[in-house]
Amino acid sequence: MASVLFPLMVLGLFPRAARANPFFVLSGITFLAAAFFFYFVGESGQRLGSGNFTWGAGVALMVWYVAGVLVLLRRNLPTFFGYSWADRVRSLVVYTVLLLHVISGLAWLPLAGARAWW
Repeated sequence: MASVLFPLMVLGLFPRAARANPFFVLSGITFLAAAFFFYFVGESGQRLGSGNFTWGAGVALMVWYVAGVLVLLRRNLPTFFGYSWADRVRSLVVYTVLLLHVISGLAWLPLAGARAWW
């Protein structure tokens, strides 16, 4: 659930910009559909180990992350943090959440081993 925090922060703190971006909206809907399949639809029997429904949510979440970053950059550029103080504070909060996610992913990477990277 913590992985979904960044896109939800973008949606919660910049709702107008997020809803106006069709890439962000479509990638969010795609993630919801993929998460539904991940949590509620699964294979059984010999195909249980195939994991056909497990990778979709991860890929859709990554695309939603990219869409969230694009929403922030398109909204805030050329200043990167926005024009008003309220925009700067909101942007700083969202960028901090993204940075914490990246740092935790880099810290997890050696624990997962090389096979998880590829």
